[in-house]
Amino acid sequence: MASAPEPADPDGVGWSLRDDECPLAGAVAFDRTTGEVAWRPTCKNARCRRCSRQVSAQTFALARRAVEQENRLRFITLTRCPEGWDETRHAMKAWRRNLQRHGVAGEGLWVIERGSDTGMKHAHVVQHGPRKIPMEVLDASWPYGSTQIESARAAVDYLGKGVLRYVAKGLDQGEGSLTEHMDINGGRAAHWSTKFFDGMGRNAYRQAHPLPGIYFVETAR
Repeated sequence: MASAPEPADPDGVGWSLRDDECPLAGAVAFDRTTGEVAWRPTCKNARCRRCSRQVSAQTFALARRAVEQENRLRFITLTRCPEGWDETRHAMKAWRRNLQRHGVAGEGLWVIERGSDTGMKHAHVVQHGPRKIPMEVLDASWPYGSTQIESARAAVDYLGKGVLRYVAKGLDQGEGSLTEHMDINGGRAAHWSTKFFDGMGRNAYRQAHPLPGIYFVETAR
């Protein structure tokens, strides 16, 4: 008897792009002082077929800006994440609690990926905090697989590649790959701790620290 095909969404998230039209379709944002078009506005919904990649790319761009001045910035990899989104989410929460017990949790942004060759789920974490994480503490904090910690440069490079991955390459393989990424991450491009963005929420940080090229604008159709 032939085996049943693997489900398209093994993590059970059921994330999908919406089929309805974006409320900002056809709109442009312009600099009201010069009349020049500044950028294409988004509806800020990661499930919008028109805006999803741009919204997700902006998260990585904002994160890169937020960590530029951090003195203790690290890039951490955790291998062999549990299968299933709920299991992964609980594992990441437990990992952070383990670090908190040692006073080295800091603030972090994390993304789940699946190895292209092995298919193994792993987590990439950009973390900053005032205290160094001893390797023995990091190893003991993650019971599923191995751990690795790299320099600030690796963290900044990873966030930069995240921007390009969404904007330039459309998450490598188009909508199918985008859906797979969102499913393995619980319907989001990335996850972050409460104060990762300079002690404030992402949207508050975005308003306080607009990205280059974003001016005082108005939106028009």
